[in-house]
Amino acid sequence: HYTKLSRSINPAKLITRKKLSVIYLTGEKDQVVPPDLNQKFLESIQAKVIIRPNYDHVCCWRNDWKELIHQLAKSL
Repeated sequence: HYTKLSRSINPAKLITRKKLSVIYLTGEKDQVVPPDLNQKFLESIQAKVIIRPNYDHVCCWRNDWKELIHQLAKSL
């Protein structure tokens, strides 16, 4: 029941020859944007994928930002 995106940017078209470091956070139980939905694209850009167990599209992100930021900093 979401409104279709209009005039949004397709990230696949933004990829250039420059090497970008991409870290993708996703929730294991996300049914809005399931973890496997972007798998091929993320593999094609060699993104690091962090899947949070028991998270969905909304649950738990706000409560754990401090921990997530530390985890992301270690990944850089």
